[in-house]
Amino acid sequence: MFQIYKVFVNNFFILITDSIKTKNNYLFDSVDSISQILKYLIENDYNLDTNIVFNCTNPSKEFNCFKKHFKYIEAAGGLIQNRDENILMIYKNQVWDLPKGKLEKGESALNAAIREVKEETGINHVNIVSEPFFTYHIYLSAFQL
Repeated sequence: MFQIYKVFVNNFFILITDSIKTKNNYLFDSVDSISQILKYLIENDYNLDTNIVFNCTNPSKEFNCFKKHFKYIEAAGGLIQNRDENILMIYKNQVWDLPKGKLEKGESALNAAIREVKEETGINHVNIVSEPFFTYHIYLSAFQL
């Protein structure tokens, strides 16, 4: 079965998957080399012109190993579109991004997404129109070698 985890790191991403093979990416066959890869990213100021792909037979297991190198913080947000299907972005910490933020204690992801969108955009009438999706983001300053 097709599985993929996509982790965003500044201007590139890391894929952990069982189904993508390409010549245009840095290819690895194990998450075991994660400390070498992240050391490279830190030393090169994270400016890659391509992406990193881990091809593996068990992406869920590999992703769980990968996450152990980071502090995991659960957050929620939303993709906001108007009737013309224009996407609303926010400019925060010198990056264009979707509105999102950390969950408060005892708060559901759905309620956090609605609250964060309202707080960061000023929009008061938010309607959920699709199933949720998940993304993962790395902040390399939190990397634990």
